[in-house]
Amino acid sequence: MIRSFRSRLVAVSTGVLLTAATLGTLAPVAQAETVSGNVPATITASPTTGLVSGSTVTVSATADLNWNIYSLRARLCKSSAMIDNAGDFSPTLGGNCISGPLAANTDSDVTVNTSVGARSSATLDFNVGAGSTTFATQYDGNTTIACGVTSTTGCKLVVEMSANNLSGRVIYKSFPLTYALPNAPTGVSAVWGNAKAVVSWTASAAQTGLPAVTSYTVTSSPGGFTCTTASTSCEVSGLTNGTPYTFSVTGTSTLGTSADSTATSAVTPSSSAYVVSSTPTAGLSSGTTVAQTVTMSTGQNLYSVRTRLCKASATISNAGDFSPTLGGNCVSTPLASNTDSDVTVTTSAGSRGSASLSFKVGAGTKTFATQYDGNSTIACGTTFANRESCKLVTEISYTTALGVARVVYESTAIAFATVPAAPGAPTVAIGATGGSATASWTAPATGGSAITGYQVTATGGVSPIVFTVGASTLSQAFAGLSKTTTYTFTVKAVNGVGSSLASAGTSKLAAAVPAKPATITVGSTGNGSITVNYTAPATTVPGAPVTGYLVQAFAPLATTAADTCNNGDSILTCTLTGLTNGVKYEIRVSAKNVVGTGVSYNKVKNVIPATTPGKPSITTVTGGNGQVTVAWSAPLSNGGSAVTGYTVQAFNAAGTDAIDGKTCTPTAATGTNCIVAGLTNGTAYTFKVTAANAKGSGSASDASAAATPATVPSAPGSPQATANSLKSVTISWSAPSSNGSAITGYTVQAYTWNGSVATIVTPKKCTTTSATTCNIGGLVAGTQYKFNITATNAKGTSSAATTAAVTAKN
Repeated sequence: MIRSFRSRLVAVSTGVLLTAATLGTLAPVAQAETVSGNVPATITASPTTGLVSGSTVTVSATADLNWNIYSLRARLCKSSAMIDNAGDFSPTLGGNCISGPLAANTDSDVTVNTSVGARSSATLDFNVGAGSTTFATQYDGNTTIACGVTSTTGCKLVVEMSANNLSGRVIYKSFPLTYALPNAPTGVSAVWGNAKAVVSWTASAAQTGLPAVTSYTVTSSPGGFTCTTASTSCEVSGLTNGTPYTFSVTGTSTLGTSADSTATSAVTPSSSAYVVSSTPTAGLSSGTTVAQTVTMSTGQNLYSVRTRLCKASATISNAGDFSPTLGGNCVSTPLASNTDSDVTVTTSAGSRGSASLSFKVGAGTKTFATQYDGNSTIACGTTFANRESCKLVTEISYTTALGVARVVYESTAIAFATVPAAPGAPTVAIGATGGSATASWTAPATGGSAITGYQVTATGGVSPIVFTVGASTLSQAFAGLSKTTTYTFTVKAVNGVGSSLASAGTSKLAAAVPAKPATITVGSTGNGSITVNYTAPATTVPGAPVTGYLVQAFAPLATTAADTCNNGDSILTCTLTGLTNGVKYEIRVSAKNVVGTGVSYNKVKNVIPATTPGKPSITTVTGGNGQVTVAWSAPLSNGGSAVTGYTVQAFNAAGTDAIDGKTCTPTAATGTNCIVAGLTNGTAYTFKVTAANAKGSGSASDASAAATPATVPSAPGSPQATANSLKSVTISWSAPSSNGSAITGYTVQAYTWNGSVATIVTPKKCTTTSATTCNIGGLVAGTQYKFNITATNAKGTSSAATTAAVTAKN
């Protein structure tokens, strides 16, 4: 029969029985190790990690078909306990285990349902350390086991299963056990000092059944500086003043080290005993609230803080830090101190402290006296006319860690808002028809107070024209201007303090821009260039004559000119360059005067720059009878104008000397092959091709490979046949002209001759490669024969030369 069981394990420490049944927040993790004993069974245990006192471990076992489980036991062992299978029939468990099992299916509180010879299941339910199934804490050797609760020694759970099919088997299976780590510390904070910081925290929360944390480690970031202590605060040294640091803390027990705590807020070590922070210190105006905080370093005890307003020229003498003095030019009454009702100061005699002061400069409940030592007033920016540099002087009273009383002064420069900087000279555009203008500008520096608007002025007419606009408006239109008057435009910026100085002026005549030129004509086009001519506008603008011309070339759909001429009024022609051959350009010409460039222009469209074509490329040359056929491909560029024809010129073999009169042109003007005739067979020639368009003939192609005109050979000369004995005939001839191509062989064919008709005799013939004689045998004695002789070269076979009739002999 097959049984499955569950057991609840309670971990032990040296002689201490742990009975709580909790697991915390860790999720169960089942472990399955290789079965020792070669029995087909599956045994699992869960959980085996993150255990605390009283954790429940559930063990299950299932055997395969035909195996019967008879007993199940579980016991606690050290990790060093060894299992010896001894042939799978009598395994033994080495020392370092408790001598009694934790539970077995013979215990009184275990119910086992079995049926001999059939599968069934058994459930072990026991409470280790309580009731009738308690276990001994002694293992073999009578020494206690400390399994991680107060010791780092590892332990494991060993399950013994007895089973058989035809013969009994006993197997062991072990599961390593690990315990939970301490909780992380909480509430971590840090206080800066000189190249150090003191970090404090709340101890790690205790966990039932786990040993207490025995030490804590603090680590800085950046730098990794540390300190270790058994208490809940320690000092981290070796830090760099001026560098911000955060700190985290871990707790360590005999089981291990916790996760990092939440990091502290950043603190910055300093060599000073205190830090004074004031904000804002720039862009102040009457009524601006300045918040000031004084923070002491570690070991310093703060008692009082006072702040007053001084001229920048006020002097401070610390006199050894014990009796500092403040020179004149300060208000006699502090702006605020820790005795004022609206100031909160957190101090505690004998301990560190910090003070926060909040007051208003020049307005509100924290107004300050305008009289300073010497009974003269301080004007610190409250009016534009009387502005002086000032500073806040903070008096700090504290005692050092050694109990020494100190009084120090700390000054903070403050800057009040001013009027804005003057804007730059505005950009002015006169309307195309004159009598109107638009002035535009950019925002200047604010002076510490937000710009609230602008004042724009045009002078030069009967009276100034002034507009006031908001801060977001950076242009202003003027209408109704005199077309014969020159106006000067200026801008002022305004903020909460006042108006800036006026910008530099921009002067413009309010006349119209010129009309367009009267005519425009294309003078010529060239390689990437177009030359245009134009004439002055038909009408003039009173008081604003033409001063020049703007000439532009635009490619199709382009919004930016490909090239531009800016000419004076006396220059009425322009050559535009850098253009693309073959592109249709629109040429525009506008006139200019002192007001600007005319918005209308004269134009001419579809002007195409061009040059002669590029070089063709010869592809093949083929020799013929007194001629050569030349073929080529069109040039890569037609120069911007369509190719209208080609010319082929014959050259000597070296390609250096043209052969007069030896040219050809294609039948179709734009064809790409033609025949150069009248050449001498057997002479090598090269050829070059030029392409032409409306701009003329381009460069010649590279010379072709050499080609030699040739045809078939002439008929062999002096044919003669001589009859020999034994029915053979010897035929001879003289070599003919090769006609430009070397003769590669001769063929002699026999024919019977009856006096009027020649009949071919096959296969009676002979051939040679260069010899001019050959012999044909096997003829019929008494029969007359004639013989045809032909010569062959690369061009083909010649006409035949025929011998006189001859009669074969025996």
